[in-house]
Amino acid sequence: MRLRRFELIVGLVCFIGGLALIIYDFFQNTSSEESDKISVVIQQRKDPSLEQVKIDKNIFLTAFKPKTTLKEIIIRKSESFIPLLRHHGLTTTDAKKIQKALLPYYKDSFLRRGQRFYISIEKENHNAVQIKKVIFLLPPGKKISLVQRKGELVIEKKPDILPKKLQYIRGHIRDSLYIDGLKAGLSKGTINSLNQQFSYSIDMQRALRHGDAFEVLVERAYDKETGFIDPGSVLYASLNTKFGPQRIYRYALKDTQIEYFNDHGQGVRKSLLKTPVRGARLSSTFSMRHHPILGYTKMHKGIDFSAPMGTPILAAGNGYIKKRGYLGSYGNYILIQHNKDYGSAYAHMSRFAKGLGAGSRVIQGQIIGYIGRTGRATGPHLHYEIHYKGKQVNPHKIQMPSQRNLAGAQYQDFLTHLKFIQAQLKALKGKY
Repeated sequence: MRLRRFELIVGLVCFIGGLALIIYDFFQNTSSEESDKISVVIQQRKDPSLEQVKIDKNIFLTAFKPKTTLKEIIIRKSESFIPLLRHHGLTTTDAKKIQKALLPYYKDSFLRRGQRFYISIEKENHNAVQIKKVIFLLPPGKKISLVQRKGELVIEKKPDILPKKLQYIRGHIRDSLYIDGLKAGLSKGTINSLNQQFSYSIDMQRALRHGDAFEVLVERAYDKETGFIDPGSVLYASLNTKFGPQRIYRYALKDTQIEYFNDHGQGVRKSLLKTPVRGARLSSTFSMRHHPILGYTKMHKGIDFSAPMGTPILAAGNGYIKKRGYLGSYGNYILIQHNKDYGSAYAHMSRFAKGLGAGSRVIQGQIIGYIGRTGRATGPHLHYEIHYKGKQVNPHKIQMPSQRNLAGAQYQDFLTHLKFIQAQLKALKGKY
């Protein structure tokens, strides 16, 4: 028994000793391999000074390699040519060069809303900037290109007319024309244009119902070089409401005069707007009502539009300001005389538009003030009145005449244009 135990102990000692020798040998070999690897690396290294020179050369080349960028400048409002370009990072010298080069085709010293510049800039040594090319886009789709030649900017070629494509969009009212129009693919500018044109004949706050259909034919100019795509001009639009389909067609009376007409060549633009506040909610009609402040029933001789404080209020038509100031329960008040018979009044404004006073001339759609709650008012809104021969009348019941109706040769030309639009609609509807 004792012998067997002794044999086991000896065997265990031999096993541990053998394991220790294996581990020792492993570490020795590993250390040797690592030394071999390091020595190989050392043997392959070149003269450090040469490597340092090579690295510095790469940094030098990278740092001074010209970099070309395309700068986009969108004109948001009318501004002077030179100061606007300087505001966007150009030097006075470069701005003057651009203005001088454009003189054969653009002589105005002011830049207008909607115009765009695309400027190709190359940065060179010490961040010096050189303009390589300038593209100037003017609505409705003209392109002027300038290039750098011998240190001067010159016209590359005669102005181009941008190519255009037609886009057919349709949808149904679920929330509002604005929201559903955006979902369908219309731009904000196009929707605002639709609201403006249809508001002459339709009360956009009351006439549209859930499920009403709309369709729009949009013409969009585009430029492949810059990637610019125009938001689009409405060639045709239709709103199918409870009053039936309301259709409008874009027609050029002259090169610079664009108007919208219905199927019969009658101008869409009426003498007075039915809704002088965009995006407002009709909150009170022309009727007998329980006055929310006085507490008794009396005639409400106007219509109220609720909107956020500060929302712009538009002149319903062309005319002159007959009254402007604070008028008792009306608060801040403006009365516009449009002709010998018609006038329009606006009350509870928070403030008036700058530069307007009694006797000032205004045009249809011009901002005259802003939504407020001055005078006797429970919340921000516009109280809007139409006056006929000095008396308030229901704005929803008057039928204002069109400002322009086509006749003679112009009407015949419009009918030809209308057939072209209908043919385009038929072709695009088939692909929809």
